[in-house]
Order: sequence, then C-alpha cells, then structure tokens
Amino acid sequence: MLAIQDIENLFKNTLTNETLSGIYLPLNNNPSFLEYDKVISTMIIKNDENNKNLPVAFGAVQKITNYQYYTMINIVDEEYLNKNVSVSQNKTFFKSLNYKNLSILSINNTNSLSTYLNNNTNTIVDSSFSTYIIPFYTVFGDKEIKPLLEILFEEAIKKFNICKNFYVEKNMTIDIIYEDNIIKTEQKESVLRNFVGFNVIDKLYLQKCAHSLESLKEVIEDCYEYYIDDECIEIDKNNLKMITEYDNFVIGMKRDDYLEHLYKFGNIEGFIQLNNKGSIIGYILKMNNHIIGCYGDNEHIQINLIKNILPKFDESTDITFFLNCHENFFTTKILKNALELREVRRLHTLSLITKINWERIGIIGIGCHIF
Repeated sequence: MLAIQDIENLFKNTLTNETLSGIYLPLNNNPSFLEYDKVISTMIIKNDENNKNLPVAFGAVQKITNYQYYTMINIVDEEYLNKNVSVSQNKTFFKSLNYKNLSILSINNTNSLSTYLNNNTNTIVDSSFSTYIIPFYTVFGDKEIKPLLEILFEEAIKKFNICKNFYVEKNMTIDIIYEDNIIKTEQKESVLRNFVGFNVIDKLYLQKCAHSLESLKEVIEDCYEYYIDDECIEIDKNNLKMITEYDNFVIGMKRDDYLEHLYKFGNIEGFIQLNNKGSIIGYILKMNNHIIGCYGDNEHIQINLIKNILPKFDESTDITFFLNCHENFFTTKILKNALELREVRRLHTLSLITKINWERIGIIGIGCHIF
C-alpha cells in the first residue's frame, strides 16, 4: 500500500505543489491536475525494511505542442539522487492512484554512480552516460541501471511515443528551483545535464517570490503613477473565452483545454482587464495564496490586475508567485520588497522557446504550465 502522507511528503517542496496547492494527484476523488489528458506521470517506489512501499521519485510531463514538452514535476528523494537503479513495472498499487496517465515503477537494484578522476582537471567525472545521448553507450552500456531522473524522463517519452529522433525533433523544458540546499540542487542539475540532456540554458530571469499581503500592497501603492482607469471584471465561466483568446495572442498557441481544466478545480479566481473599447488587454489568475499567472499588454496593466486581485487574498498567509523579471520599475520593486526570493533556472533539451510575447507575461505559470 502507498500511504497518502508519504506521497504528500514527497511532493512537499515541488513547484507544482506551490502552484496548485496540492491538487496534483486524484486523491480522495478530488479533481486533479494530473487527470489533464496531456499529462503523463511516473512514480517510482521502494520497499523498505518493514516491507512498506514508499515513493522516492515522481515525474510529470505535459505536452504543450507536438514539438514542445514541459517537465512539470521531477522530484527525487535525496538518498537516491546520486544512485543508479533498475526498475520494473508495479501492477499492484494504491487504488486511488490507478488511472491511465500514471505509471508505477518499483526499484529492483541500486548502486552509487561510478566515478573516475580526470587527471587533466583533477575533478571527479561520472563514467555512465545517457543511453539516448552517447552512441557508444547505446550499443555497449548497461541500459538497465540508470539515475532515477533519467528513468522518469525516459518513461515519459515512451508513454508519449516520441522516442524516435527525440533529441533532434522535440524540445523538453524543465524548471529547477534553487532552495537552501544549493549543493543538492546543483547535483540534480548535473544529472539532468549529463544523463538526460538538458543542456540548453534559458536566458529568462525567473524568480520565485514570496510577499506578505501588506508588502505587496506597499509595492502596488508605490506604483500609483502606473494606475489605469480601464474596467477590470471578475472571471467567470461566461467570460472564460475572452481569456483564451487573449492567451492565444500572448503565447501564440491555443491552450483552451488547459485553462478550462484549471477552472474545474473551483478555487480559481481572477480578473480580466478591458480597454475603453471593451477589448481584453490582460488577465490574472490565482489559486488560494498563489498567483498562477498575470498577463498584460504592459506593466501598467499587470500592476492594475494585481491591485484588483489583492483583496481576494487572506492576510494570514504569504502570497507566492513566479516572476518573469523584466527591466522595469515594477520588477525592481517586487524583488526589493520580497520576503523570500528563489532563483528558478530553466533548461531545455534542444532549443530556447521563441515567438512568445514575453514582455506580456509578468507572472508565469511555472509548475503547471510552461508559460
């Protein structure tokens, strides 16, 4: 049996937990983001000394387009970060987790990543390589023993059926948040680069921000010169189509199904910014104490949207969001007054994401979407 509490503990510090307030797995018959049909997920479990099944890794990948994929969650227990393992399919698992988009794998064997000393640089170098990246290893290497992060990645591309020419025809993106344990985060990034192939570093400057309601109010009040008088209306099911139309304009692709799936959770709130002609020029979404996204034609509109949504927050809980940091007055104030800042590093397997109106994305939906 897999205990819900053990699963919750594994997810505690993930980006998706921050973004969706824990609504990621279909536990207790609740709506779940991972029921979204464009998400493939994998859980890896171990059998402890008491014969109890414990989750040690989880990965979830979202299909954005036929070319672009986003790794929403990729979490591994620290004990297994520097170990290679072999796994097998597990057919008997907790009933509430049994649905088509989830695979459960069990660890069979474990060994530490083997290393050797590079005499030229006096540094330790991993001697194993990804079965996808290195042709020699593809032919002669042990394909059964791999890092957990590589297994999570490979399972996703197998289930999406995109293995063929993946590294030349598809792009996968992942966001890594730098927490207090910098060494562990860098170890994770090293595995993702050297074993999985996330070798393209994004030029975006992204920060996870935490503000008290009071500090965010102060930031907005300091931006009073940016206020606009155009109408701001609350989001409901009747005007959801307006959001999807503007969203398509900002990111250049349709994600109606994603936005509609978010709205099913019931605790999504937000506002639409209209101009004097009644056309949409921005929108903002929140779930509980987290701002999922803020999109607007310029920083004036983004400031106004945040100003309008602040009364929806509980002052007893800090407000969190992922800031797409632009070189403007508003971003400077947000970063300067934040209670907490965490760097978010974005990596890709093939290329940077282009043809996006990044200047219209103020707060980005990291953790549940690539934009």
